[in-house]
Amino acid sequence: MKWFLPAAKDEEQASRIYQAIKDNLKDSDDRRISRITYHEPRAGKMHSAEVGKTLPLNGETVIAILHQRGGSLYYVCTANRGVVRGGAILVGEDEVSSFEDFDTE
Repeated sequence: MKWFLPAAKDEEQASRIYQAIKDNLKDSDDRRISRITYHEPRAGKMHSAEVGKTLPLNGETVIAILHQRGGSLYYVCTANRGVVRGGAILVGEDEVSSFEDFDTE
């Protein structure tokens, strides 16, 4: 799947917003992740986060999913969790059962 950012009017705006999200997180790598499926230990449930889809956890659209540079965290970003305000939803790498990156071309 080709990379996109929900609600961006064009690729230039999408790139600017994505870079701002990365700058805010300060330690994300350059991967562009489209989807992760993960197990939430506290609730004992499987969850899926996919860019452009609603995240059941908070009912917001997933804007971006990033990975910690040299670390073991995924950052799931929605408007109120990591993009406009608040911190991203943190998912441990050991909780992720599958992931899919956007196409690199």
